[in-house]
Amino acid sequence: MIPAQHELARERTAVLVDDPTNRLPRTSLRVELGESLGVALLEQELVPEVVATRDVIAFVRGNERDRKPIAMEKVAAGVGADQLIYLDVTEFSLVDRDGSPRPTATIWVRVLDIKGRERVFPGPEEPRGVEITAQLREVSPDLYRTPSSRRAVEEALVAKAGIEISKLFYEHERIDLGENLGSR
Repeated sequence: MIPAQHELARERTAVLVDDPTNRLPRTSLRVELGESLGVALLEQELVPEVVATRDVIAFVRGNERDRKPIAMEKVAAGVGADQLIYLDVTEFSLVDRDGSPRPTATIWVRVLDIKGRERVFPGPEEPRGVEITAQLREVSPDLYRTPSSRRAVEEALVAKAGIEISKLFYEHERIDLGENLGSR
């Protein structure tokens, strides 16, 4: 078993997906990433309530001024959350460096206690956060031929990323037998 790296407070929680370098090809994937994580947290009964990611994004868009980022504490307070999970997307690619189909997402994760006005995860020794990398098994190149099938791969990758991030917060089994055996 792999232990939880952090125990979330049993508080109303918001997920803020930040993609400052526009790695995600569609902004709707921000919502899907946040919702994937939120659903996983609720299914594991780690938090009592998760604010809809679309509401978090709407609040940020409505309150940003002159392209200046809004403070995370203000975002959480604005959507009525006492805990904020901040996701910083740094990589989102459907192919690896060799051009082979290998969908990969890299996301840095931080957790803020809004009432206590402090970052609670990870500790100060990791200022950027904890890095999570999610990968899909190699997918058939045929899935990259049409826009709709590419979108399906993108959506599957953000769903997997949300689940992988949620595993930071609960004990889980390591199941990766055959993970890298190639295409199905």
